Amino acid sequence: MSDLRLLQQEIEQVRAKLHRLVDSKRGHFIDPEVTELSEYLDTLIVKYERNRKLEINV
Repeated sequence: MSDLRLLQQEIEQVRAKLHRLVDSKRGHFIDPEVTELSEYLDTLIVKYERNRKLEINV
């Protein structure tokens, strides 16, 4: 499986986890756990986009 596909799967897993966490925190987006997971998701998305652009340019 390609690196992009693996990243895509991880992004979807983390996104779903973030939704569940926000629900459990009653929509409190400034909760430290929510913020940390959201930042991690952002990092994964940036990594995915960078790798996608590299594959396109190859």
